Amino acid sequence: MTPAQRRKAFKSLKVGKQVGTSIYFHRLLADTLPKTLRLFLEGLPSIAGIEPGRFNVFKVDLRQNKASLLHYPDFWSSGFPRLATSWSLNLDTGKVSRRCYDKENPPILHRKELLLPPEHEDVPIFAELTQAAEDAGLFESASTIGRLKAWKQLLKEKEIRLKGHALKSTSTVAPTPVFDGSGEPPIMRHRTAITRGTLSAPMQALWRHGFLDSTHTVFDYGCGLGDDVRALEEAGFDVGAWDPHFRPEGEKCISDVVNIGFVINVIEDKTERREALQGAFALTNHVLAVATLIGGRAAYDKFRIFRDGVLTSRNTFQKYYAQSEFAEYVKDTLGREPVTIAPGVLFVFKTDEQEQEFLARRQRQRIRARRPMPRASERLKPERTSKRVAKLSRWMQHETLLEDFWNACLEWGRLPEAGEYRREPELRDKLGTPKNVLRYLIENKDSQEFEEARRARMDDTSVYLALGFFERRKSFGTHPPRTRRDIKAFWGSYKAAKDEAQRLLFSIADTKVIAQACVKASQHGLGYLDRDHSLTIHSSLVNELPVELRIYLGCASKLYGEVGEVDLIKLHIQSGKISLMLYDDFENKVLPLLIERVKINLRRQHIDFFDYGDMFEPQPLYLKSRFIYPSFKNYTRQKNLDDSISNLNLFKTSEHGPKLEDFKLILLKAGLDFNRFSSQ
Repeated sequence: MTPAQRRKAFKSLKVGKQVGTSIYFHRLLADTLPKTLRLFLEGLPSIAGIEPGRFNVFKVDLRQNKASLLHYPDFWSSGFPRLATSWSLNLDTGKVSRRCYDKENPPILHRKELLLPPEHEDVPIFAELTQAAEDAGLFESASTIGRLKAWKQLLKEKEIRLKGHALKSTSTVAPTPVFDGSGEPPIMRHRTAITRGTLSAPMQALWRHGFLDSTHTVFDYGCGLGDDVRALEEAGFDVGAWDPHFRPEGEKCISDVVNIGFVINVIEDKTERREALQGAFALTNHVLAVATLIGGRAAYDKFRIFRDGVLTSRNTFQKYYAQSEFAEYVKDTLGREPVTIAPGVLFVFKTDEQEQEFLARRQRQRIRARRPMPRASERLKPERTSKRVAKLSRWMQHETLLEDFWNACLEWGRLPEAGEYRREPELRDKLGTPKNVLRYLIENKDSQEFEEARRARMDDTSVYLALGFFERRKSFGTHPPRTRRDIKAFWGSYKAAKDEAQRLLFSIADTKVIAQACVKASQHGLGYLDRDHSLTIHSSLVNELPVELRIYLGCASKLYGEVGEVDLIKLHIQSGKISLMLYDDFENKVLPLLIERVKINLRRQHIDFFDYGDMFEPQPLYLKSRFIYPSFKNYTRQKNLDDSISNLNLFKTSEHGPKLEDFKLILLKAGLDFNRFSSQ
């Protein structure tokens, strides 16, 4: 039997526990397998060079010619045993590696009844424990509970302890059931509160956009266990908070910034849910952050349908929203168009002016590092030696002021209007009118730099105006003062600017326009162009793209949120789709692994999410230097390594390249050591 035939035979079995691309058997179950498979397993200890009694579980890789021998010392005594030692066998190379978990965060074994023969006397006991764990909601996020620390933390959050093969409650808090008089089961809302190690998603979004600083007061509406509040207080912020269960004594106070994170999704009463959202907005002076759980039909299939959501086994309510449904609900409830920040996270601004200032600021390009303006003395031509001291011109006497004004003009891309430049009185007194000073600077400096700054600012404004049309904002006419000045300076009239923005917005429906913009981006060193198929760029380069592509991505942000929070963005030129990729430590790793992919279909207004690790094997990113830029961290090292593997024909069988284990074999055949390669 060939290795491939053997793996196929294992995969066809109706027994054992299959996780991803591997299948697990206890030794007792292995003894009942067909002879060829049983003999194969019985030969593994001799390959590993260990006694058969030193392990109790077999693990067979269903994709590659590999296997492992696992030792769970407390397999029979503990409901969820810990892995103590593993021996991993590469059956192609004969290499054996041993790993002990004495001082590490060991893997935890769940559903152990699946590893035993179905008729074993302990299977009913183990199966009952598994059912109890499911009923308690312990397996709702199975991908995150495979290690001891996460498992212990979950038990703590759920107020559960394990005793042998039974689950016991550790709750000392009297539950706060919610009755509505209908005979329906009580809803334990407080049980949805979780412990966080970092700021919650909406609080992180507020932080990224500069709303969590000393100039803004902050209030957390429905703060739960209060981890966000404690983190912000430790950072020196004065934060108000209230929660009906954990902090009922908290005073509801009007604040600049209010967060109502993951609250509306746990309230089963529609009227109360609406009142909570309206109550949080009534406390808001500037911006309200709203967060909820995003899920589709699959989320409802796991639980019992209850009203317009589901009832979990712990008597907690969850309302799962689609992103568009969430935005529409917030808009209908508060009467204002929300701004999509991320999946399940929205900002709602109190006034039109605040909203438009935020939207305009979000589109401004990053100011590139510029060379300091050469000193006037450096621009003087050498003259004959003279004992007379040359008299400095007014430009040389005030070159620091001159440089400050030049940088301000480059930031605006235009001449600042009266009162817009903070040092205008000093400038007029020392050097003359702003208009004459700018004319002198353009004539005596590189005029192309000013033209590039002007073009960049026009692009920012065009993107902002075009997306305002796309999102159909009622507050669209309320532009920030700076934007109104830009429109006047660049187009002369609002109508001319509006016509240009609408033309650009309509143009992105043409694949030829997108294709030409992708080619233009590639020619300027922005990303990797895969013929007429796609352009892939690093997210930090979004605001450097041609204006058509920035609008194109802005339309995707309306559905998903800020695309800049991922690592790579792929624009599919012909299909109207955009893929967002998040990698494991993209910045530092030579071969980062794909951990999440989001595909946005703009034509269908639909989003698909793909998580890697359990359902899909993480895919390495090859030739990373194609997607970054020379100033990126470790670019030279990355480019040299990419050059060393560029001739290995990695994309012969797949456009994404081989899986990680296959790549290691390719390197081995090429005489390259993977460990040395990846650690350079």
